Amino acid sequence: MRNSGRRNAAFSLLELLVIITIILIFAAITIPFFSKMAASTHTVKCMNNLRILHLAMNNHLNENNGRFPEAYNDPLYGGMPYWGPTWAEYLVATQLKGDKSVLRCPARPKKWTTAAGYYPDYGYNANLDDKRVAQIVHPSQTVLFMDSGYPDWLDPIGGFYTVKEATRVHFRHSGETANVLFVDGHIGAVRRADAIPLGSEGPLGFKAFDPSLSQ
Repeated sequence: MRNSGRRNAAFSLLELLVIITIILIFAAITIPFFSKMAASTHTVKCMNNLRILHLAMNNHLNENNGRFPEAYNDPLYGGMPYWGPTWAEYLVATQLKGDKSVLRCPARPKKWTTAAGYYPDYGYNANLDDKRVAQIVHPSQTVLFMDSGYPDWLDPIGGFYTVKEATRVHFRHSGETANVLFVDGHIGAVRRADAIPLGSEGPLGFKAFDPSLSQ
């Protein structure tokens, strides 16, 4: 009887090891799957934010004779109501009914702070500052907003308010990509490897930021 008990105990231990092995294998299979799902959800949410920003900008253009807002508010800017020092505060106040959530990318680094709630995770193309939409010769190639940030800072606080070159892009989505909204409203997922090819004709070459160079 004692020998039978030892065999049963040994068998139970073997069963336990098998179950633990199965659990570990299942976790190894499912964790990457759910991680990819979360990353995909973040990308979709980020693109939706950019679409909302595009609608807000279009409303602004319709209300201001096709004139883009200044990146940083200037009291001398054509009678524009003073809502704050940045395009983000202005669009939130005038077009987004005070909703600042659209400024937040779900893939933003967790250590970023909100800096009083107005540091956006998206940068506005400062070269559009004071331009009119009719001046944009190639709107499908000209950046309007994009994932921006301080990728090399040890203690970043958020994205850049403005962008003028590809060095301010933040490749924070899965596969080392960044979402870029162009003036015509389409969104491109630009990979780090493809962002700045030789020359300036790529998706984030210098011509993408300066409308006067897109002719």
